[in-house]
Amino acid sequence: MRKIAKASIFIPFLLASAIALSQTATDTTNSTPSSSISTGITPPVVIRTAPILVPPNFPGRIPDGAKFAVKVSLDENGKPQEIEVIKSASPLINDSVIHAVEKFQWNPATLDEQAIPISVDLDLRVRD
Repeated sequence: MRKIAKASIFIPFLLASAIALSQTATDTTNSTPSSSISTGITPPVVIRTAPILVPPNFPGRIPDGAKFAVKVSLDENGKPQEIEVIKSASPLINDSVIHAVEKFQWNPATLDEQAIPISVDLDLRVRD
């Protein structure tokens, strides 16, 4: 059986920029304005993957290096909630891809050291 390995994770830049912005507050007892400082977003980290197995009776062959693009929504505990195959090297194994990604374990994303839900894009590649 062949396996598909995770290649990279991307977090949409606009989401990171929008969340990291902070507002300035003014203390009425002091004329010096104060501002809230964000420590920013720490992206989620995959700590365990699961193999994506191609059934032995799969018709044809998926070439080495073939790509799958998957969008994963993670909750504040890092658990996958919604998984969507966006680009597929073979739609016949999309269910196998989703089933394996459901088993991935993640350290959650954080904003100002607090766990947050987030969506990430995974690029998966076929390898022997």
